[in-house]
Amino acid sequence: ALSEMLGAQRSVDFLNKYYALWTHAASAQGGRITAMSGDSVTILFGLADEAMNPERALYAAYSFFDDLDALREELSSQAFPGDFKISVGVHTGMVVSALIGPPGEQKKSVFGDTMAVAARLDALCRELHQELLVSHSTFRRLSLESQATLDRIGEVLLRQSTRPVPVYTRK
Repeated sequence: ALSEMLGAQRSVDFLNKYYALWTHAASAQGGRITAMSGDSVTILFGLADEAMNPERALYAAYSFFDDLDALREELSSQAFPGDFKISVGVHTGMVVSALIGPPGEQKKSVFGDTMAVAARLDALCRELHQELLVSHSTFRRLSLESQATLDRIGEVLLRQSTRPVPVYTRK
């Protein structure tokens, strides 16, 4: 809807600024962007060091949202709508990384249940009117200091899951 309102060139300008925020947030925390499509960004942590991945993912999300406020102000001053909704799902687990695609056009891709759960949390943000949802798998791996920045908002039944899981959002 935003791209229809802005037109092609202004949409490109917006997406480039948006991607720059994600690139900064990810790289500052040691994450790697593995995919960008439309307004969706996938970031992977743990390629080099698994120890602090949940912390890094959480603080990359916090950094992004802090920077997003400045971008919203800038866009509003240029007659861009500043009330667009962004959602982030953070989940921790193992992923599969492989070259995928037809011969000669293969690209490195990351997939698996961990990626699917993160995407489901992202989609659930809209239903629960939240910008950020963090899985229990991530929450329990966080330091007490990081856990203290989150509120448990309840339990949800994720698609293709048989039991409810706790989810958390930023205080």
